[in-house]
Amino acid sequence: MKSLYLIIGKEGLQRGRALSRIKREVLGEGGHDLDLDRIDGPAATPEKILQSLRTPPWGSPARMVWMQDGEGFVESNGEWLAGIRAESTSGVLVI
Repeated sequence: MKSLYLIIGKEGLQRGRALSRIKREVLGEGGHDLDLDRIDGPAATPEKILQSLRTPPWGSPARMVWMQDGEGFVESNGEWLAGIRAESTSGVLVI
């Protein structure tokens, strides 16, 4: 399991399938929604993301933070995202 996944592409169905596969991998077959945080990309900040990523999971193998509409965040914070693997977190960021 990686600490960061970036789902890109024009096909919504394929993006949805990729998200479902990652969610199953991160949260397990049961998939506890308590361990899934959704963040709106335009409102996201590195601090808010790290806070969510550092929250311990409740019943899943890991915590998943899913950022919707994160294109602008990626463009503005690419360097920070490149270093996200160095952060000590209990979660996985999916954009």
